[in-house]
Amino acid sequence: MRVKTLGPGTPFRVEVDELSGLAGRGQEVTTSGLLAVGDELTAVFAMSRNGREPELRPDAWDTGYEAPRKSGSNFEGIAADASGTIVAVTEVPAGLVVVELSARDGHKFRTHTRVRFDETSMRKLADIDGDDALQPEGVVLLHGAHVLVAHEKKPHGLFELGPPDDEPLGLHPGSYLPSGDGFTVPARLAALAWWPTPHALHDISDMAVWNNRLHFLSDKSSCIARLHSEDVEPGDELEFDAIWKLPDEPENAEGLIFTSDGSCYVGFDVALEDEPTRNNMLHVEGLP
Repeated sequence: MRVKTLGPGTPFRVEVDELSGLAGRGQEVTTSGLLAVGDELTAVFAMSRNGREPELRPDAWDTGYEAPRKSGSNFEGIAADASGTIVAVTEVPAGLVVVELSARDGHKFRTHTRVRFDETSMRKLADIDGDDALQPEGVVLLHGAHVLVAHEKKPHGLFELGPPDDEPLGLHPGSYLPSGDGFTVPARLAALAWWPTPHALHDISDMAVWNNRLHFLSDKSSCIARLHSEDVEPGDELEFDAIWKLPDEPENAEGLIFTSDGSCYVGFDVALEDEPTRNNMLHVEGLP
């Protein structure tokens, strides 16, 4: 496995407080721009893209979701398809909040759909104790109403979730939802497959697909890791064939998305009010 260090890239700051996930409208970012979620507001942040740098003050679209916690959004990742379906991962309770661009009036969605994860099936497959909170983090859309959801830590690994009676798809180029296709929203999601991730990563913050390969972002290990193969079946061991170390600053990497030309954006969890001069986004021209 080769280990490289990313160049400094281009750091900048966008007005997304405590950023916790990045997405394109499809598997990659195109001219339609970036989407983001943060830990503070139950909103989807939309950033148009002018050249490499997104606009610094994105639109905040209120999902209408009320998080059960006393403060914060409970949003831990985001994905979207080209037709306008946007999903945000929630931690407590574990599940998805789904909104449709067709149901947006100005800065607010008229309605949202809540899709719960079958926590019992997740705990059974990953051997997670019933007293420990689940820690879903990051999401990738698949065919047939399936999704990939990372489990951040204790243990860190990857779930494939889908309708309870389905067979898992596994990790293949044909499993990932193509950028031009629409995602089918399921009524419920159960764990169909579980892959522990190698100890080279200490946690998982986000995931993104580039060139038919799944890439993992780790906050604690401060790196991007690439899956060793395009084809991984349920029960196979996950391996990495390349790791790219992130620059020392910014810290707390939480979001990853690739552009159609292979460059990527990394988002960082920064409390904007407490750190008024710190950058929370990094653009890298391509993984060396």
